[in-house]
Amino acid sequence: MWEPILRTDNEAAAGKATVLLPDPRVRHFWVPSQSVGEMFQKPIGLAAEPAWDVYLAYPRGVHWDDHPPAPAFFMHQLVGRLPAEQRLDGAELATRLQAMLNAQ
Repeated sequence: MWEPILRTDNEAAAGKATVLLPDPRVRHFWVPSQSVGEMFQKPIGLAAEPAWDVYLAYPRGVHWDDHPPAPAFFMHQLVGRLPAEQRLDGAELATRLQAMLNAQ
């Protein structure tokens, strides 16, 4: 999910960034507001800003109602605002995602 957080964020910039996750199972969406990030504030424990630069993982079959549930796990790049032990580590993220896929 791409949305405007920084001054330079726009639909064209988001389109260029999609090459960072080329897996055909990944879907990219542009939202012209911060509404999605705001929906994820509570599930990951952010108090004062929308969720952004976060990587959320949900197992197959999770159902969402009006608001998204807490993810099975997440990582982030929001230093000082979310737990340090969940800071983005690409290798750890890949390992955790692969384990989740293998379990399904």
